[in-house]
Amino acid sequence: MGDDRQTYSGWVRAWECDTTEHFTVAYYYQRFSQATHRLLLEMGWDYKEQRFPASTDCYTRFLQELNQGDSFEIRSGVIESDSQSMKLGHKLFNSETGELCTTMEQVLNEGPRTNLKSFEIDWDGEPREDRGELPAGAKEFCSAMDVVRPEEVDWSGKLDLSGYIHRFSAANQNIQTRFGMSRSYADQNRIGFSTFEFQLSFPGTHLRSGEAQQMFSSIAHVGRTSMRTVHRMERNGGETVALLSIMGVHLDLDRRRPCPFPEELVSRAKEIMGE
Repeated sequence: MGDDRQTYSGWVRAWECDTTEHFTVAYYYQRFSQATHRLLLEMGWDYKEQRFPASTDCYTRFLQELNQGDSFEIRSGVIESDSQSMKLGHKLFNSETGELCTTMEQVLNEGPRTNLKSFEIDWDGEPREDRGELPAGAKEFCSAMDVVRPEEVDWSGKLDLSGYIHRFSAANQNIQTRFGMSRSYADQNRIGFSTFEFQLSFPGTHLRSGEAQQMFSSIAHVGRTSMRTVHRMERNGGETVALLSIMGVHLDLDRRRPCPFPEELVSRAKEIMGE
């Protein structure tokens, strides 16, 4: 096995922070997308090729917050591969403290074209948990819709990973608003929603510039301080392009700690879940 290699170094810009007052998840994916691209170039891929690898699955765990002005780096390598796919592993570290902030396992739809021995790594990321199916009575709502802008596509012409996550984040806010966790509620109570896990998959063909999409969202689970939402992205015509399961917590913004949901919000959420 080789050592992981540095694939990105940068920092958190002020405008990349969200209402929860930390680095917006979509910008993590923007940086992971760049790290992946750099690694593929080092493996001998040319981004102008029609078969330039695309993501089919991403499993991400958010372990520590990044905030405005924080510097960070990403280190990457190949966890495993076969003739038709590669699984990459990315770790994002706070440059000042050395703390591991985020891990991502990313599956690509093309196998290696070079000897990967120097790229292979031992992976010790947290195992993926099976979150189960949606409750049988869960309601699904149209939660976002728009079109892909030219500046949102990556070097191979597909919608960048960050473009997907920006849309899923909008959908997540809309489904939260449906059970009362609205912006006004968050402002009045100094509350945010802090994500700790994304399970993202791409069962369809990636979107390209000019395509229209719509999002459908459901609540899968609500606990004392945590909740899970599930989102499905469709292109016009009905093909499911991407699926995302989000796990996160009801966050006290001043203490930076999870806090219990009010009973009223839990009751509304369970109505949406069909319980």
